[in-house]
Amino acid sequence: MAACKAKALKLLLGMISLAFLAALAGQPSVQVSVNIIGKDGNLINGALNFSSLGLCHGDWANLLQHSPGGCQTWEWLRKNMWLGRCISSDMAQASLDDIFFFLGWLMAHSGAKAKLGQKLAVDIAQQALPLLLLSAGQWMDQLGYMKSAEHLQALPVLRTKAGKLRKMMDPVNRMLLLWKLRKEKVQRRKAAVTHDDLVASETSWARKEALVDCVLHQNALLSFMKGHPKQVALSWDPSNYGGKEILVVMGYSKHLQSGFYALNQWLARMKLSDLDDSLIKTAREKKLERLEGYNEIRGLGKALESIDMHWNDFRVPAGLVLRPLMAHEYRVLRPETGRVWIYNEQTQAAVPEVPLDYYLGDIPALISISDQGPINWAALNYLMWSKQGHMLLCIRDPFHRAWNDCKNSAKKTTCKLWRTILELCLLFNLSYGPFGTSQFHYAERALLENFLSTETFAGRAWGKYQSLICMERKIAEPMRAEESMAMFGQLSALENFVNKGPLIKLMKWFSVFEGCCSWDGDFFATKLILESKMQDVGAEGDAVEVVPLEQEANQRHPKEDDRAQLNALKKRKGTWALAPGLVTEALIAKKDVLMSVGRAMWKMHADRARRLKTPGDVSQHYIKAAGEKQWAAELVEMVANSLWRDETLQHLLPRWCLHPEVLGWHVEFFTHLLEGRAMSLTAFYCLPPFKYAHLLSEVYGTAKTAHQLARADFAALLKAE
Repeated sequence: MAACKAKALKLLLGMISLAFLAALAGQPSVQVSVNIIGKDGNLINGALNFSSLGLCHGDWANLLQHSPGGCQTWEWLRKNMWLGRCISSDMAQASLDDIFFFLGWLMAHSGAKAKLGQKLAVDIAQQALPLLLLSAGQWMDQLGYMKSAEHLQALPVLRTKAGKLRKMMDPVNRMLLLWKLRKEKVQRRKAAVTHDDLVASETSWARKEALVDCVLHQNALLSFMKGHPKQVALSWDPSNYGGKEILVVMGYSKHLQSGFYALNQWLARMKLSDLDDSLIKTAREKKLERLEGYNEIRGLGKALESIDMHWNDFRVPAGLVLRPLMAHEYRVLRPETGRVWIYNEQTQAAVPEVPLDYYLGDIPALISISDQGPINWAALNYLMWSKQGHMLLCIRDPFHRAWNDCKNSAKKTTCKLWRTILELCLLFNLSYGPFGTSQFHYAERALLENFLSTETFAGRAWGKYQSLICMERKIAEPMRAEESMAMFGQLSALENFVNKGPLIKLMKWFSVFEGCCSWDGDFFATKLILESKMQDVGAEGDAVEVVPLEQEANQRHPKEDDRAQLNALKKRKGTWALAPGLVTEALIAKKDVLMSVGRAMWKMHADRARRLKTPGDVSQHYIKAAGEKQWAAELVEMVANSLWRDETLQHLLPRWCLHPEVLGWHVEFFTHLLEGRAMSLTAFYCLPPFKYAHLLSEVYGTAKTAHQLARADFAALLKAE
C-alpha cells in the first residue's frame, strides 16, 4: 500500500512540475492565492509568488506564521521521511513541490493536532490545497494546449518485466500508425507490422481493426436491408488479392434505389469437413467435380447472409408451378379471369399456375451478374435449371463477353493474331520491367539520349529504318536532307520513351488497344533505339542472318501454345533482348488489322464504361437497345470500319501495305469477329428478359409495343406446348 502511495505522490509532483513550466510561458513568476485558518480561528488570505525556479520567497513563511502548529510540522518534516521523501527547502524559500508534499501529508494524517488544539488538516490543508489544485489544473490545461501544437513522436514499445513486448499498444503510437497507414487498403496489416518502432511485430492490432471494420459494415448492411423484400441484384467476381482468392460482391436494390457492398468472402480451399456426409466417400476417391464452382457459389451464399438473405429464400415458392408440364397436363386459360390453370387428365383436377392469393410483387428474385467463365456458369446453370432450381436469373457481363469474342476470334485466325496480341503486351509492358520496378524505362531513356548524341540522320542505322518508320506512320518518305533531319529530331519526343504508357493487362478495359494508340507510329523507331545497343551488324557491315522468333519458338517448343512459347523465349533471351526482335513488318500489319476490325467493339464498350454511371443510365441503355435495336450499332460500325471507311483501311492500300498477306488476314479476322459478336449480342439482347426491356420505357407507345411483343411470344410458346 505504501509503495502505491509513493508512486502516486511521485506522479503528482512530476505532473505539477511540468505544468508549472507551461504556466510560466516566459513570465518571471506565477502567483497563486491561498487561504488558511489562523490560531485565533480567522480566515487568512495570502498570495504566493513562485519564481521561475519554483521557489516562494517569504510569502509561504509569512502565511504559515499564523499557524504555529503548521510551522512546527514543516520543520518536523524536514527531519523525518514520509513515503521516501522529506521537505528539502527552508520555509522562507519554500519550493512548490515541498508545499504540495506538506499539504499531502496533512491530508493523509487528518488526526494530527497542534499543541493549541488546532486541527492542521482542516485549518491548513483543506483550505489551501483545493486552491492550489485548481491552479495546477489550469497549468495542466495550458500544458495540454502547448503539447497539442507539437508533432507526435513515437514512444518506446511497451515491454514486460521480462523484456517481452506487450500486446497492448501505446495510444500515441497507435495514432501515429493510423496516420502512416491512412492510404493503405489491401496490404494494411502487412504494412503495419513493418513499423516495429511503433508496434510489436506479433501484435494483433491490425487484424482486430479489420474485424472491427467488418462488424461495423455488417451492422450497417443489416440496418440498411432491414425489412427488405427478397429481391436483389448482385454483381460479383472472385480475384486474387494479396495472394488470397477473394470474392468481391456489389449489390443493387430496386426497392431502395441504392447500391451497396456486401462483405467480401475469402474463398479458402475446400476441406472434407465442408462437404455433406454423402459426398465424403466420393471426395476421397477424387471423383468430385465442379468443386471450384461450388466454392464460389458457397462464397456468394455467405455474401447473401451479410444482407440477411439465404439461398433458401430464393427457392421456388410453394404452389407456384415453375416446371415443364408432364404429358398428361395442359395449360387452360380462363377468359373471365385471365388466369392460367394447370389441368391434370389423370386426376381431373385443376390448380392455378400462380396461387390465387399470391402477389407477384413479393416473389423472391435474385439476379446474378458475373463474367462468363467455365467455373461459375456451370454452377449457376445448375441453380437455374436443375430440379432444385432457384428463382435466379444469370446475366453475363457484356465487357468480359466482348473481350472473349475478340480473343476467340484472334485464336481462330491462321495468322496467329492472338500471338500478336501477346507480343504487343510484352512490348507495352517493357517500361514497367523487370518485376514492376520500372528500371527498364530509365534504361530506355538513357539509351535514347546516348543514341541521339552518337548518331545522325545520315548514319547507317537511321537509313535502315527511315522508310519503315514512314510506312508505319503512313507518311511520304523525306526527299531532302532537311526533312530527314527534322524527322530524326522527332525521336527525342517518342511517347513510349518520355512516358511509361498504360500498364497492359489483357482483361483491363481492352488495354491492349490503349497501348496500340500510345505507341502509334513508334514501333520501328523503338526498335531502332533498342537495337542500337545490340551487335546486329557484321564486320563487313552486312546484317547478320537470324532465325525469326516465331520459327525458333515452333522449332524448340512445337507442342506448346503461343503463350508458353513466348514465355520460353522470354526466359531464354530475356525481355530486354527479345523486345526489338518482336517488331517486324508482319507484327505492324497484324496490329493494324486488330485496330481496324476491333475499333467499333473497343470504342463502344469504352464509351459505355464512361457514359453509364448510374442505375438509371443502365436502365435507359437497355430500353433503347431493345426498343430501337441500338445493340446492332456495334455490328454496323464494325462493317463500316472493316469494309469501306477510308481512315481505317489505310493499311490495305498498296502504298502502305507492310505484308503481302495483310488483306487475307483482315478479311479472316473480320469474318470471325463479326460472327462472334453477332452471336453474343443477339443472345444477350434478343432473348428474354432484355428482349422486353422497353416495357420499362416512359414512352407509352414504346412500352405498349414491348407488351404486345411479349404477349405474342408467350402465345406462340403456349401454342407450341
